[in-house]
Amino acid sequence: MTRIVASLLGLLLLAGVVAAPALVYGAEDGGDGYEPTSISSYDVAMSVRADGTASVLETIVLQVSTSDRRGIFRFFDRADSPVDGGRIRPRDVEVTRDGDEEPWVTESSGAGRYLVWRIGDEDVFLSPGAHTYRLTYELADVLAEGPDGRARLSWDVVPGGWAQAIQRVRVRVDLPAGTVGPVACDQGQGLTGGCTATGGEGGDTLSVVTGPLAPRTPVTLTTDLDLPAPALQEALPWAPRWDPVLGTRPWLLVLVALAALAALAVGVLLAQRARELRPGLPLVYAPPDGLGPAQAYFVAHEQVGRQRFVASLLHAAERGVVRLVPHEDGWTVFRDGAEAEATLDPVTAQAVSVVPRGGSFTFRKKDVSAGRTLKSHLDAFEDAVRDWGRDSGHVVAAGLGGLGGILVIAAGAGAVAAAWLAPGPAVLGLVPGGFAAAALPLLRPGSGTRRTSSGRALWSAVGGFERVLSTPSSKQRFDFSGRRDLYTAYVPWAVAFDCAEEWSQKYRVEVGEDPPAPSWAGWYAGSAGSAWTDRIAHDLDASIGSAISAYDATQSSSSGGGGGGGGGGGGGGGSW
Repeated sequence: MTRIVASLLGLLLLAGVVAAPALVYGAEDGGDGYEPTSISSYDVAMSVRADGTASVLETIVLQVSTSDRRGIFRFFDRADSPVDGGRIRPRDVEVTRDGDEEPWVTESSGAGRYLVWRIGDEDVFLSPGAHTYRLTYELADVLAEGPDGRARLSWDVVPGGWAQAIQRVRVRVDLPAGTVGPVACDQGQGLTGGCTATGGEGGDTLSVVTGPLAPRTPVTLTTDLDLPAPALQEALPWAPRWDPVLGTRPWLLVLVALAALAALAVGVLLAQRARELRPGLPLVYAPPDGLGPAQAYFVAHEQVGRQRFVASLLHAAERGVVRLVPHEDGWTVFRDGAEAEATLDPVTAQAVSVVPRGGSFTFRKKDVSAGRTLKSHLDAFEDAVRDWGRDSGHVVAAGLGGLGGILVIAAGAGAVAAAWLAPGPAVLGLVPGGFAAAALPLLRPGSGTRRTSSGRALWSAVGGFERVLSTPSSKQRFDFSGRRDLYTAYVPWAVAFDCAEEWSQKYRVEVGEDPPAPSWAGWYAGSAGSAWTDRIAHDLDASIGSAISAYDATQSSSSGGGGGGGGGGGGGGGSW
């Protein structure tokens, strides 16, 4: 159930990452408002066809008074289409300046809402004076359906996003049929009237001439045509806000969905193959012979960690190999039990090697030098545990091994990159993201290994012993009457299994007194019951962790280094 919940949470997170671009749709970067150019003449020739397509020619005479301008930009509001589900997507674009072909690039702003043409050469500055730009392009779906089923033209013939003042506007619109009813010419954002279109009253050509326009002043023509509304050509079934997420090509969305389902299935299959069913855990009242606490924990949980290093030191102290002595801000470990070292398992012997034979090792909190030594030995200790699991034949590599977790992390990063950084729609992130969400269990420690039959038998025995140590006495009793020393002997195991408090409470409940101190803890005399256990489980571990963190800190520090005017075709431009 935990695996299923983790994958479901991963899918929810993935959905949030992929859908997030829709939340910022239309957000624009704030500009500085500086515009040193003006437009002396803005001429538009628009030819509308009966199928709703149109060809447009814009002739713009730009007046430049400085030497810091490279060209102009023209942007289109993709969402400002006059038809439901439509998009403004110019195509077949040609651009000239002063009669010569001019370079231009397509960009995007507003989180995908605005299409921007940046016209000009990065390395060429415009000379002061007049420069004539001619922009030609094709559009689809410029005719909407009016209330009576006729085709309706409602278009910003001068878009409201131009940053420059415009001295004069001349517009000519050729229609595929005569007009029906009045022709509205609206000048200004959200205003009605202000200009007049000639050629209406049944004519098929509209003309508009205006005087000076302030920056960001649209001119909108609206009229019905004596023509049935044409069928839509490029409309989409979702709102424009979802274009950055779903894209603008439904066929691509279908392919992505199929690929995402395939990636999801692969992730589920790999996660299923990495799963191991837990064996039965019969009650076991003693640890398996020949095993130390770190080995036992690894067989049961396929993890190691610093706490198993602490448990191994305790296990060595219980065997008389080392003595642990606390002081004000740390610990000293004495290694003076050479005769007893032969009784240690190889992993515990590796932990003890942090202390020179016959000598001592002192570490204090925030002790950088001791932290370096502890980190080195802790890494070697963890390697020794894993090597033992492999060499003993109890744990073997399976499936993708350690590569599985790497693939999950890489796929998750790929999903974020596809959703936020790649030029395509964010939905592309579902392909790597679907794999990552389904294969999340591959990040679990041990997912790249599998226990053999001997390992599963040992897992069952160790799990049964852990169950006895951690289960309250009300559910499972432990007979201390014959050997009360078993409490101290098994404390290292309880520390390894992270149930030291439960183990001491079991003793307290069943015997009716505080747990005894180990024979090697002379510093314990007079302390309250079980205080030594708590100190071992927490202070010793915290001191080791503090020293290692102090050393790690020295290593990291040394290595650091405009909207439309009421009709379709909203957009505008400026200089750069």
